[in-house]
Formats: sequence, C-alpha cells, structure tokens
Amino acid sequence: MAIIGRTTTDGPESRVAEKSLAAEDFMSLVSSKDTSARSAAAGREDAPMGALLAFAQDSRVEVRVAVASNPSIGRAASIAETLAQDKSAEVARALVENSSVGLSVIARIADVGPRAVRPLAQGRLLS
Repeated sequence: MAIIGRTTTDGPESRVAEKSLAAEDFMSLVSSKDTSARSAAAGREDAPMGALLAFAQDSRVEVRVAVASNPSIGRAASIAETLAQDKSAEVARALVENSSVGLSVIARIADVGPRAVRPLAQGRLLS
C-alpha cells in the first residue's frame, strides 16, 4: 500500500523558481528547512511583504542577505529598518548596495552599523 501525500519534490521548495507563486507558497517557504529555497524566495520581487518580513528574521544570514538585496523592500521601510539592526556585515552591505533602500536606513548603518560597512554607507550618503 502506497502512502499518498505531498513530498518535498512537489512542495513550494520545488516551485520556487517558477514565474509565479501563491502567497501561501511563500508563507510555507518561510518555515522550510531548505535554506536555498528560503533564500531564493526571499530574493523574489513578487514575494509578499509579510513573507519578506519573516525572511528578514531568518536565522540564516544568506536568507537575510537575499531580503536585503531585494529591490521590493523599498516599498516597505519596516523591513529595511529591521535588517538595519542586523549584526551581520553581509546584511548591512546588501542594504547599502540596494538602491531602493531609503537614506534613513543607510544613515543608521553609517552611524551604528557593522564597522566594516560604515565607510560604504557613508559613501552612499555622500553620492
């Protein structure tokens, strides 16, 4: 007797590269054990803001970097502000390099962000 049910090959992890995902697929990916699937979903410009906010609090830095690099976070200052408090220099660098992130977030990184990224943030403020 075969067990019929969903496997990881037919779940949202396998569909993350598709052109469109439903909001519930993004929310399922938030709790996925597959870090690469979470990172891929966090980097998608069509990700819902609720999913991006959850990804911004992910335990893995590569997922948070994907959110920080996502141009769509410019539409939700709260996500960029959450990430600006991250201790990771990689996350701070991704925020500074993301042209959609507002200057108030960049100023915070220039002031109290990881030391290695402060000069980059200061440079963006001066440009």
